[in-house]
Parts: sequence; structure tokens; C-alpha cells
Amino acid sequence: MRVENSSQILVIRLGVTAVALAASPVLLLVGGPLRQRYLRRAHRADSRALLCKEEGWVRPGYFVVTNSALRILCWPTEQLLKKPV
Repeated sequence: MRVENSSQILVIRLGVTAVALAASPVLLLVGGPLRQRYLRRAHRADSRALLCKEEGWVRPGYFVVTNSALRILCWPTEQLLKKPV
């Protein structure tokens, strides 16, 4: 999606937040592993970049990765599954 189209970007941001809040009970229980799996998949070497500033493109997955509500809801299970040092 082009960066210049700010109305679509706003709709996707609000949509990701709404879905995260609607799925909050599930995310509180199993959100950590799901988020970690998605981040690994998004940052693989053979996957497309989430953000291309030179060409002005943003993938919708960028908003999933950077959403603060989703990060907060997944935090408890990420802390439980963190390996002790």
C-alpha cells in the first residue's frame, strides 16, 4: 500500500487495534508464542520487507508488528516463556 494514502493507513491501524482488543483473552493466554512466530516469519531473509521508504510502500504486517495494544496484550506470556539467564 502506498504511504501517501493516509486514510487507508488509519483504517488498517484502527482495524489491527480493534482485532487485538477483541481477541484479548486469547492473546493474554497464547499471545507470546503467536507474536514471536509472526515476528520470525516477517523478518526471514526470504520474505518481503515490511517497509520500503525509498519506494513509499508499507505492508499491512508492519502495523501488526508495531501495534502497541498487541504488544501489551502479548507481554505476559512472553515474560512467562522467557528463558532465564
